Amino acid sequence: MPGGSVLVLGLLAVALLGAGLLLVLWLKSSDKASNLERTAQDLLRLKANLETRLNETANKLALEQRGYASLRAKATAQLKHAKNVVAHWKARYERLAPWEGAQDCAERTEELELKQARAQQILDALRNAVDGYGARYVVPPQSLLDDLAREAAHTEPGQRLKEARAASRALVKDGSAATSDYAQDGRGELAANFALDAFNGKVESILADVKSDNIGTLIQRLKDAYLLVNTQGRAFGNSRITQQYLDARLTELRWAALVQRVKKDHREEQRRIKERMREEAKAQREFERAERESKKKEADAARQRALIEAAREQAILDERARQEARLREELKRLSESQRESFEREFRSRMEQELSATTRQYEGQLAEADERIRELEALRERAKSMAQQTKKGTVYVISNVGSFGEGVFKIGQTRRLDPMERIWELGDASVPFEFDVHALIAADDAPKLESALHERFVLAQVNKMNWRKEFFRVPLTQIRLVVDSMGLEAEWTMEAVAQEFRETQALELQLNADAEYRDRWVAEQLGHDFGDAELERAAEEDQDSAE
Repeated sequence: MPGGSVLVLGLLAVALLGAGLLLVLWLKSSDKASNLERTAQDLLRLKANLETRLNETANKLALEQRGYASLRAKATAQLKHAKNVVAHWKARYERLAPWEGAQDCAERTEELELKQARAQQILDALRNAVDGYGARYVVPPQSLLDDLAREAAHTEPGQRLKEARAASRALVKDGSAATSDYAQDGRGELAANFALDAFNGKVESILADVKSDNIGTLIQRLKDAYLLVNTQGRAFGNSRITQQYLDARLTELRWAALVQRVKKDHREEQRRIKERMREEAKAQREFERAERESKKKEADAARQRALIEAAREQAILDERARQEARLREELKRLSESQRESFEREFRSRMEQELSATTRQYEGQLAEADERIRELEALRERAKSMAQQTKKGTVYVISNVGSFGEGVFKIGQTRRLDPMERIWELGDASVPFEFDVHALIAADDAPKLESALHERFVLAQVNKMNWRKEFFRVPLTQIRLVVDSMGLEAEWTMEAVAQEFRETQALELQLNADAEYRDRWVAEQLGHDFGDAELERAAEEDQDSAE
């Protein structure tokens, strides 16, 4: 019995130990579950907060859109009402003019037409705010800024912009920027400041876009802001921006645009100067390389000539020695009476043979001398071009595949080989190479280039940047102008555009022949066409099996 009690107690202990372990495991899993549950609750709360903020943003956006739509509808209704009133008064004027005061009716009609025009302006401003400006107000910047540029010819435009800003601030400071119909108390000043803050916020946003937007669009945006702020300010004691302040901010905008244009022109001029310096440096290096190579070739040619001359002298000496030896052998076999006449005849023939040998070498020496003269002329030409900083070549080139038919680039280079410059222009920045139509050698290449640019100024492709050298003009006209200057050049009137035309033909074939297109694509990707066919067939079999 005691042994059975021990066994029972042991089993109880084991059971208690197992229960304890299960309890510990359950508590740990409960802690993990609690942590997961808390994390899930936090995520749910974060999701709810985000959804709430998203809904609030959507509601605000919808409210703003409804506000714009309401303003637009009101403006449209006002415009319609004004048109009806104008039509009514016009009809009444036509009926009553013979009997009533025609002058009063005419004044009333004029007043209503002014109101109608203002309502139309407000409606246009609202339409611009809702639909955007597009390209309706884009104007050439020169038309608006050139007068200012001439006015600032002797004054830094940045200084004039500072003065314009100071004038705007002065109007704000003395209370001339905005006004209100409220009594001159706190409410009137508060309403005027409210309108002024709204207008200035829009103006600063517009001024921030001077770098990227067109000046005509920016001016219209500023005028629209003026109309909308004054229209909305009617609900606050007719608080409004004064015309004087609008004019001041418009002046500020124009000067800011001019400052940006001056900066852009300065950057473009610096870029052009750097490009010209790089071109001059390349040309100078080319001249120096050509001179070094010419000197080396001259030295090689001189050495070759010396070798030819030495070979001639040696050949003559060898031939004379051989002939002398032969003469001695022949004289030994002759009698004393025969020797004198034979020797005389032999030496005459020997001199003739030596002269023939000399003439053979003289031809080689003449060729060597001509080669040396050519190299000297080439070196002198390179030296002359290096010393004459304006001597170069004006080129006329086209790129049909990149710019279309009838567009030509007229430029100049001082390179000894102008084709090097043309090859650089046809690098990876354009899809096809340039075709050369004319290369015109000139003692003053920049002057000739400028003269041609001025002659075809109306044909500029980019009329906003005169430094671009592309012109849409018939090639025959360019040739006539060059010929009228008394300049000689070889012309190629037709553009080969080989790669472009081959590409067009290839595209037609690719569109017409699916098998050829697949083979061409495989070749372009570096694949074997047969492998591609097998892979496609395997994919089709797999699709059919599925």
